[in-house]
Amino acid sequence: THQVLTGVCLLPPKAAPCAWVSRTEVTFHPLTAEAIRHYFSLVSPLDKAGAYAIQEHGELLVASYRGLLSNVIGLPVEDVLERLSSLYPDFPPSAN
Repeated sequence: THQVLTGVCLLPPKAAPCAWVSRTEVTFHPLTAEAIRHYFSLVSPLDKAGAYAIQEHGELLVASYRGLLSNVIGLPVEDVLERLSSLYPDFPPSAN
């Protein structure tokens, strides 16, 4: 099991900065050398933080995760939207 941590800071023009860390725990299956070689034959590990991409054949490596999937992929979108909604009552803007 490992943790993926993403620090985010929003700088609203008329309010104090809003900063936080989003945390997601990721647990891998027990991995054999053959399973790792197979995964690496499907996905290039060298351009990824942690040498894996949960969104690219992640089921071969990942047994479970606790927290936001979007945090493991990159930006914790749900957290950002929640904070934006609390900072800006009219967010998201209506489509009208």
